[in-house]
Amino acid sequence: MSLLALEEIAVALAGRTVLGPVTLKIVPGEIVGIVGPNGAGKTTLLRAIAGLVPLRHGALSIGDRRVERWSQRERARLVSYLPQGAPAHWPLAVERIVALGRLPHLSPWQSPAARDRDAIARAVQATEIAPLLARAVTTLSMGERTRVMLARALAVDAPILLADEPVASLDPGHQLRVMDVLKERAMSGGAVVVVLHDLTLAGRFCHRLVVLDAGKVVAAGGPREVLDAALLERVYGVSAMISGPEQPFFVVPDRRLASVPSQP
Repeated sequence: MSLLALEEIAVALAGRTVLGPVTLKIVPGEIVGIVGPNGAGKTTLLRAIAGLVPLRHGALSIGDRRVERWSQRERARLVSYLPQGAPAHWPLAVERIVALGRLPHLSPWQSPAARDRDAIARAVQATEIAPLLARAVTTLSMGERTRVMLARALAVDAPILLADEPVASLDPGHQLRVMDVLKERAMSGGAVVVVLHDLTLAGRFCHRLVVLDAGKVVAAGGPREVLDAALLERVYGVSAMISGPEQPFFVVPDRRLASVPSQP
């Protein structure tokens, strides 16, 4: 049974359809990467799954139930979301920021229980932010803040984790650590949907890729199935070097082409 199912979903903003139709089923244990050029609809797709933008049409199900049948609190326990850019507007201590991930599990004025403290501790350990716990989140670098917000998302302990460009501001070592964390979350029986621009990381860590362009799905499948020279030329407007089947997967953009062919 799928953990997350999207059936012909579409999203309109300011009266214009910017995403869809998208049909996708994700099973426990999977990391599904969402890739595509700027403005393709990747963030909108994650926001639609998270319930932050309404669907123009289509259906979204978690487990065997349509999302309308889950209460907001139930949905918050089932889906955690790391937004792009890790926004932080208040100078709260990092420790308090991570603890916010447990709010869907607590009644008003309820103190965290042992299971909440354990979830927070696991998230702190996974993201390696223990030295930052006493600092105000607004004093952190972008990379540090991204790891803190990932810890908050992990602390929810939701079966579905949505992550929007979680490695964009990280050094290579922390990029690999974050991707390992996402892999571990999926291997524990959850599902991860992650937006990535680094096609090499996408190809190495994701079980499947969904390629969006102009709000449409233009390819989906295993990384080596979809990330070929023809697709990179058509969608990104670049020529690229792609590793052979006997090598570790990598994509190196070589040069930008004169123009990007328009979609039919």
